[in-house]
Amino acid sequence: MKRILIILFCLSANMISAKVNEIDFHHLSSSLIRIYSKQIQELSGNLKITLKDAHNENPNSYASKRENGVWEVTIISSLLQLEQIGPASLGMILCHEIGHFLGGQPYVIGRQLTAAVRARAPKKMSAEGQADYFASQFCFKELVHTLPGLLYETHFYPIDTVTENNCQDDTCIKSIHTSYETTLVYQELMRHFDVHESFFGNLDSPPTDRTLNYVGEYPTLECRFETFVSGLTCDETKCPSRPSCWFLNSLN
Repeated sequence: MKRILIILFCLSANMISAKVNEIDFHHLSSSLIRIYSKQIQELSGNLKITLKDAHNENPNSYASKRENGVWEVTIISSLLQLEQIGPASLGMILCHEIGHFLGGQPYVIGRQLTAAVRARAPKKMSAEGQADYFASQFCFKELVHTLPGLLYETHFYPIDTVTENNCQDDTCIKSIHTSYETTLVYQELMRHFDVHESFFGNLDSPPTDRTLNYVGEYPTLECRFETFVSGLTCDETKCPSRPSCWFLNSLN
């Protein structure tokens, strides 16, 4: 995995342009609403996916449960203009946000610091790592099944064959490359928010076990990619252990 991560960070200096537009967004969001609306309604929510026209805001995506029962995924429109993003990686990001609703434990915990932070602490919303795991293990697979053309124009990154050998079919391999692209999108987002590169991940040391379940706690980029791969290669016959860079307490 370490060799993969070094390549990931080197690629950031020579980003590859991808194209995604509002038609792609609406195609993806309508498909996900068809897939998950009933399940969310059974949990007393109504799924809504919104594209917020805010080109003056930093690109972003987030999930929130409204007081009126609307469970809303919001995409800031400037996200569609990022260099790295493509339709498939946008689909993975949307799946990640839905994973906050449906991913299960561990849930986000609000640090009791200020009223503003407490207000941001969602009720029974899955933590970041768990949302990533749900995205690749369940949601993205369902999305590709619904939209098989989503992976037709997959960009292949220099991922080592050891990672690809975890797959049994071409769809899984393409999905791993989509996960890699998604991780690059998250790296690009971090730069938009002026996150110091020291927080991206430590490539000189193995990942450390830690629980990531507070508001604002995100796995490192290499941890996110490892989590996506673990979810994609989990099936009825085998399921890799959760990444060592975050763990699920008693669920691990």
